[in-house]
Amino acid sequence: MRKKPLCLLCIFFLLLRLAATLIMGKTMDNPAFPSSTTIQIEGTVLQKSITSKQQILTIGNLEKQSRQKKKQYIEKEKIVIYDDSFRKVKIGDRICVKGDGETFEEARNPGNFDQREYYRKKHTTGFLWAKEILVTERAKVSLREMLFRMRQRSREVFEHCLGKKNGGILAAMVLGEKAGMDPEVKELYQKSGISHLLAISGVCFLCWVFLIGERMA
Repeated sequence: MRKKPLCLLCIFFLLLRLAATLIMGKTMDNPAFPSSTTIQIEGTVLQKSITSKQQILTIGNLEKQSRQKKKQYIEKEKIVIYDDSFRKVKIGDRICVKGDGETFEEARNPGNFDQREYYRKKHTTGFLWAKEILVTERAKVSLREMLFRMRQRSREVFEHCLGKKNGGILAAMVLGEKAGMDPEVKELYQKSGISHLLAISGVCFLCWVFLIGERMA
């Protein structure tokens, strides 16, 4: 008799989980912008990384203008911006971006990396190929921007001493800066199940910053 209520409780939680998954999936199919269309959206730069080909920005506190010219505020969601022109943007700046919007792809085969699910957990609805970027409000240099500059400088030193490929691996492991890592090497880490070695690196970097700061003080 005791097993029956427990079984019903398990079924209830399974149904609840399934309902939540369906709702989240539906939300992802209706992102802050329709896929494969040119849109204009405004947001605050939260993260920044630079590769040899492009600058990658993550913006939040979004503000989108509808066709009726009404402003739509999207506080919790974020969007990734790919900028090939390397425009001068700091973390904390408020920018207005115009470009082609796309949603993330789901895993095509079982066991493959599910890009859409990965970014859904980060509340990131899609990405934008930037055609125009206008800084609407300049921010003061923040701690995040200072840490970004330290990471960039350290990565440049690693790549100069060890070469681009090995320097990129060391930068990913020490700094948590995976943007400059060789795509083939990154894929090997993921397939081998050791990508967690790179995930903890950002925390290690912050620990080193605080330790050095205390010594200097």
